[in-house]
Amino acid sequence: MLLLRKLLKTGKSNMINLNYEYKLKPTKKQIETIENTLEKCRNVGNYALRERIDWYEGRKCQVNACSIEKECIMTEPPSYFSQCKNLTQARTKIPELKAVSSVALQQTLKNLDKAFKIVLS
Repeated sequence: MLLLRKLLKTGKSNMINLNYEYKLKPTKKQIETIENTLEKCRNVGNYALRERIDWYEGRKCQVNACSIEKECIMTEPPSYFSQCKNLTQARTKIPELKAVSSVALQQTLKNLDKAFKIVLS
């Protein structure tokens, strides 16, 4: 309390940061749900990463030297928005993805997009 009063008197800080720690004790069903969500997020992230890597790998060779059978033929690089659109379509076809929150899956794609922007800049 004495330290806080000194800080307020000197005017060095007007904000006080408080940290709280909580110990979670999930039930077995909650653990199962959390693990399933993390697994599906990992699968979606890996698929999106593979899609981006394939696009960039397909752009390494010159146009007149590339094999059409082996190269990825996409006109534009995969972006966060195009991959979210594909995710929406996949959620209608794959029932396992419906069980997971779309927010968590989209956040996975957003994190991947942010990482790619950092690497490519």
